Order: sequence, then structure tokens, then C-alpha cells
Amino acid sequence: LTGTFTSYEQIIGQTSGAYGSLAMSNTSIMKVTYTVGTFANGETVSGQTSGATAIISGINNPDIQPLTSKVLYIDNVEAVSRSANTFEQAYLVLNV
Repeated sequence: LTGTFTSYEQIIGQTSGAYGSLAMSNTSIMKVTYTVGTFANGETVSGQTSGATAIISGINNPDIQPLTSKVLYIDNVEAVSRSANTFEQAYLVLNV
């Protein structure tokens, strides 16, 4: 790792040309979202804003793949008027 990456900056793989948005990084882990292309092990990536660089030593694919499941249940609810000091709890159920 050389330099300090900036949150949400675009990173680009020097060999593959893959790119994505850096969601989080520290000295040993980078989480990249909205990727286009495939990063390669051993590849150097660089931050387009910060100029920081890092060498990829391992790639973990996410457990949940976006846009690969189906909707099991939808409930359309009428709008309800609420006062400013109320709150709601929402639950998201994922069936994997």
C-alpha cells in the first residue's frame, strides 16, 4: 500500500482495466462496489483521486450477488400521515 485511498473514489486495475468505487479500506482490506470488469490477483490498483496504489493479494466475491434473486412477497400499503416525532421499524427478509 502506498498513500491513502479516499472513500468512494474510483480505483482502476493497472493490468485488467477493471474499475469500481472504493467503499472502505484500511491497511489490509479494500471493499469495492459497482465494479466493471474483473480485477486480477497480483494486480496493482490505483486511486484516481488520491493517487494511492495497492497490490491485490486476494479476491473475495460477495455472498449475495445483486440482481440474481426473485421477489417473494410485495405488499402495497396506503400512505399514512405521521407526526414528526414518530418512527417506524422495517424488516428485510432474505431467503437464501
